[in-house]
Amino acid sequence: MELVLRILHGVIIGGALIVAGVHRTRAHIERGSVSQKEEGAVMLPLRLGGLVIWLSLLIYPFAPRLFAWAAIPLPDAVRIAGAVLAGAGIPLAIWAARAIRSNVTRTVVTRTDHELITHGPYRWIRHPLYTAGLMLFAGLSLMAGNLFFLAFTVLAGVLLVIRLPAEEAHLQAHFGEAYDAYRRRTGAFLPRVGGAR
Repeated sequence: MELVLRILHGVIIGGALIVAGVHRTRAHIERGSVSQKEEGAVMLPLRLGGLVIWLSLLIYPFAPRLFAWAAIPLPDAVRIAGAVLAGAGIPLAIWAARAIRSNVTRTVVTRTDHELITHGPYRWIRHPLYTAGLMLFAGLSLMAGNLFFLAFTVLAGVLLVIRLPAEEAHLQAHFGEAYDAYRRRTGAFLPRVGGAR
């Protein structure tokens, strides 16, 4: 079972990197880059933490002993559930990428020609790419049964929550009442239960 989970781990992380790379590259080619000067203090730890977790998750399938110090014994059922969670993050990311297309940026700053996307998963969730990323990291952490990966997943989630108000302030400033109405009927990371509040 261990070898199967490690192979699946490698396939999922490889697929996620391909999806992210293709999507980000296409957006950069079609629309160029956006200034990152307004990112604020949270961006540096978010980027460094992201780099550490991506590299660690890439290395893990080939050298799990490097991470044995943080291993936690999890039942196979939990590890398989992690594989399902991580695997489900990829189609969500693809669906979100197809909807947002070249409107995506690596920064909280909104493009001057940015469009408000409200179709695809954006119909229910304002930040489905973040949701997909957290599903991927949490699922891979459970697959690996590793506290180090889980800790970085929690840290990434906390930093995204801290960063979110700045991103949404830019979107609100750009789209005004249309964004306010959109925010009232959608959830940030999960669909809003019970409709608009």
